[in-house]
Amino acid sequence: MLDKLAFWKNYGEGKLADAGDAILTGMVKLDPEGTSKAEIAAEREKFEKFALEVEDYRVTYNREAAEAEAARAAYNKKMDQIRALEDAAGANPDKSDKLSLAADKLKAEAAELLASARTEIEEAEMAKQDLDEVEAIQEEMAETIKMLESNLKKAQAEMERAKRAEGRANKRAQHQERLAGIRSGNTNLGVASRVMQEQAEKSRQAANAANRRAELLGDAREKKDPAFEDADVAAVLAGVDEAAKPPAPDLPDKL
Repeated sequence: MLDKLAFWKNYGEGKLADAGDAILTGMVKLDPEGTSKAEIAAEREKFEKFALEVEDYRVTYNREAAEAEAARAAYNKKMDQIRALEDAAGANPDKSDKLSLAADKLKAEAAELLASARTEIEEAEMAKQDLDEVEAIQEEMAETIKMLESNLKKAQAEMERAKRAEGRANKRAQHQERLAGIRSGNTNLGVASRVMQEQAEKSRQAANAANRRAELLGDAREKKDPAFEDADVAAVLAGVDEAAKPPAPDLPDKL
């Protein structure tokens, strides 16, 4: 039968983990630099805590190494005593019995010290292995932090270069838009020039209309004025008009 509590516990942990990953991914997209700094800070915090654990391992190793060294020294001293007693027994036959007895007792103690020394040495070696392993992990953690910091610096530099490139591109685009506007007359300067040209054209048209109107009105006044209706005046004016005509071109005799 399905263990409902275990099922919902594991199912809920999985959903929470998925939700946490989704939230973290969204945060990275929104603020990659901030999340990178937070990740580095978290790694540094773990590194500092682990450094304390490494120190505990180092203290343990130093204690085990000291105990092993003490056991080795005690055994070596006991062996030196045994050799001294045996040498004395050989040099003094009359005292050899008691000296040999003392040497035999020390040999029993030396055997116990040897077993103890071996145990202490093995424990010190295991403590050294543990210390080496945690120190290797500590070095890996330090390298990871250095790598994250290096990657962050590179990313920051890339972002800065990208921003500068974007700024230059925007300036170039604005410059090109302004040039295009100037060419098409859509800028303020182009619009002003076009308006001035249009106003000048309107002024020319108005001047031409005024001149034409003046000519027409002038002809009308000349026709209506009795002074110009006199035959002699009309003849003189007609002669002026005739003299003003351009001479006729010379034409060949035969066409």
